[in-house]
Amino acid sequence: MATAITDNVFKDKKFNENKALKFGFKKTAPDQYSFQTTILDNQFNLSIGLSSNGDLTTKLIDSNGEIYNLHLDPQANGAFVNEVRTAYLDVIANISSKCFDSNVFKTKQIKAISKYIKDKYDSDLEFLWKRFPKNAIWRRPDNNKWFCLTIGLSGDKIGLESDDDIEIIDLRIETDDLEDVIDNKVFFPSYHMNKKHWYTIYLDGSLSNEELFKRIDASYDLAKK
Repeated sequence: MATAITDNVFKDKKFNENKALKFGFKKTAPDQYSFQTTILDNQFNLSIGLSSNGDLTTKLIDSNGEIYNLHLDPQANGAFVNEVRTAYLDVIANISSKCFDSNVFKTKQIKAISKYIKDKYDSDLEFLWKRFPKNAIWRRPDNNKWFCLTIGLSGDKIGLESDDDIEIIDLRIETDDLEDVIDNKVFFPSYHMNKKHWYTIYLDGSLSNEELFKRIDASYDLAKK
């Protein structure tokens, strides 16, 4: 079994079967996978069941063949139980990292942008801030300069009247072009970067993907300087 201590471990993640099989999971049924390992120098056998939608079940067996559950009880304390809990959570966190892809972005446009940048520039999203899992950057592979950021935030943060969650991108721009671009409807002063050299685009569907791609290309070119 698994409990609240693992409730959010796969939040904003998407299961990747190929990665899971490479990690060591075995497919036991359609959309069902299992994995076996040991923790704490073979003191415990850990059996893990996982579904493609992220449902997790675990069973921890001690050296006497008895089921051990204290590590799942947040109220249980003591040096040994905390050691077991830490080792257990390390395994689960490793599975989250190695067997799942990030799925923090919800709009079709940001997914299309991510694919476009990967296909054209071979640049992958980099999540640099643990405190802000919905913020990520792309950089030029040749000089490591950022040319695009994507950020998830509430609309009021960029001046919208709504506080609904939205997605934006920040792009580079020539300073002389800023005044002609900013309209505070779709194009805003940069939320995260230097407002003299960057601007924000609200991904509300107003711009076509083709227009977004052109602006990304322009930002990529500016990042070579």
